[in-house]
Amino acid sequence: MNIGYYIAKTLLKSKSTISTAKAITTIAQIGIAAGVCVMLLSIFITAGFKKQITDGISGITPAITLQKASDSRGIYKGSYINDLTIDKLKEDHRVANIYPLINNSAILKQSDILHGVIIQGIDSTATLTFLQEHLIDGRLPNLLSCEASSEIVISQTIAQLMKLKVGDKLQCFFVAENSRVRPMNVCGIISTNIKEIDEALVICDLRTLQKINGWNADEYQSYAIELHNIADSEPFAYEIDRITENAISGNGWYIKTIFDTHPEIFDWLQLLDMNVWVILILLALVAGFNMISSILILILERTTFVGIMKATGLENSRLREIFLWISAALTGKGMLWGNIAALAITIAQYYFHIIKLDPEIYYMAFVPVSFSIEGLIAINISVLALTTLMMVVPTMIISKINPIKVIRFE
Repeated sequence: MNIGYYIAKTLLKSKSTISTAKAITTIAQIGIAAGVCVMLLSIFITAGFKKQITDGISGITPAITLQKASDSRGIYKGSYINDLTIDKLKEDHRVANIYPLINNSAILKQSDILHGVIIQGIDSTATLTFLQEHLIDGRLPNLLSCEASSEIVISQTIAQLMKLKVGDKLQCFFVAENSRVRPMNVCGIISTNIKEIDEALVICDLRTLQKINGWNADEYQSYAIELHNIADSEPFAYEIDRITENAISGNGWYIKTIFDTHPEIFDWLQLLDMNVWVILILLALVAGFNMISSILILILERTTFVGIMKATGLENSRLREIFLWISAALTGKGMLWGNIAALAITIAQYYFHIIKLDPEIYYMAFVPVSFSIEGLIAINISVLALTTLMMVVPTMIISKINPIKVIRFE
């Protein structure tokens, strides 16, 4: 058996610790528990926040868009990519779905209220999961009907601004080469809690926009490529020409990723990582200094014990090992309570949304959390390793203790 570990375990079980030292070690453990709890919550909340924003953006904006280039007047002409090229893209394991899109600028009019929007036309091949999950009233347009649907889905922001509800009719002025007006029916209201999207979010049947633009049934403005992981967007975008044998770029189409469409939001999300790192480093240092003060008190309290052990021939390195085991045990206990507290708060917030937020500012109605087993393991290992390493310096005081003076003083 490791003699250092055995003696440390015996000392930890000893009831002879004076109240002052016990109080200080207890405070140090509480500090470590609080620090670990805050560190874990920082990681879980940041991961949840980034996931919520990313899911919201990617639910409306595809990971990659194959966009038809406009003419010199900025007007788009309907076109298509042949099925063979689309099939080659679909064969890639990273691709989840590919479907056509049409985006038209329009002005909504209800009574004397006007509001400019971008109306996005989709068909039955589009992925509708995100839209279904964020519907707060009504339903999506009927995309499987024989005729083009005159129904639209608007955002809650637009509905409140224009005082609309499900079932209301309004006029849509389409801004195109030949401006046209169409009456539309509100069939659903959606909310993403992302201001930039909700201010202009309108969904309709793609066939309606084809008719308005005077395009054929196989003519579109762009294609949405959805990936299983949006982190693959940029690498996949660079490979599209190779996969399609140069059938995209230089043929009237250009490639745009979700990061090109919303650079300000993704740059902002990257800044969050820097803030989290600052918080983690500061809290880890605070936890380490708490344990330094605690272990110094324990060594001073056990000065007589150190002197006796030295007198019996125990080396300084072995005595330092004893106190390192003690500090590791105290740190571990504090970390255990910190983990329990962080997981309890995370579970409560995940299921009951206890802490609310203002969607106008934070893009969501409550604090999001996302459990990360990698973050949990990394924080625990890092804190235990850092605090134990920091304990090496205070335990050096043991080599300064003179056993003869200590025993004689006692």
